[in-house]
Amino acid sequence: MSAHDTLARSPLAVVEYGLDLAITAWNESAARQLGFSRQEAMGRSIAELLAVPEGAGLWRRLLDEDSGEQRLRHARRDGGDVAVVWVHHRVLGARGEAAGVVCIGRDVTAELEASRRQAEHQHILRALVENLDVVVWACDASGVFTYYDGKALAAAGMKPGQLVGLNNFDIYKEHQTGGLRRALRGEPMHNVMEADGKPIENWFVPVRGEGGGRRPDPG
Repeated sequence: MSAHDTLARSPLAVVEYGLDLAITAWNESAARQLGFSRQEAMGRSIAELLAVPEGAGLWRRLLDEDSGEQRLRHARRDGGDVAVVWVHHRVLGARGEAAGVVCIGRDVTAELEASRRQAEHQHILRALVENLDVVVWACDASGVFTYYDGKALAAAGMKPGQLVGLNNFDIYKEHQTGGLRRALRGEPMHNVMEADGKPIENWFVPVRGEGGGRRPDPG
């Protein structure tokens, strides 16, 4: 298989343009990621089809120098948009002069959205533990605390993170860990237990990890 065929079938978007910025190559992955077929893309200006705030200046500058990774966001044909991490390499002529640029890109739209959601969840959690009179903690499948925080800790004379790294089953007696044990088996639990003469309401929420194992996030 030739290098041209390899690029054409690459899972990465491969786009090439010439000195006049007209697109000269557009593989199947580019069509899938960006929404324009090869027939629609060929011959059109890359500055028009893959518009960026900097305009044509970006694409012209790449004719003079290779670039590192750049994350750009483009409008798709269907009206949506896509974030792509591009690496650009100049295509040189026989005398070493620039003849065009080949752009190799990876769609990172889903990754950015996942990162945005994770940041949003972190902000929500931080708002809860800083403003509600609760303690929120999490542990791994063996019962070791991995998170321990909440506004109510101060009233108990404890600090955020104080129990992280310690094991529930070493700290608490067996009758105090029944809810956790059931949660580790995948059963959501809600109970009320007494500590220092005060009733404490608990919720145990099993959460599956990336490998499918359960990790309870009690609160």
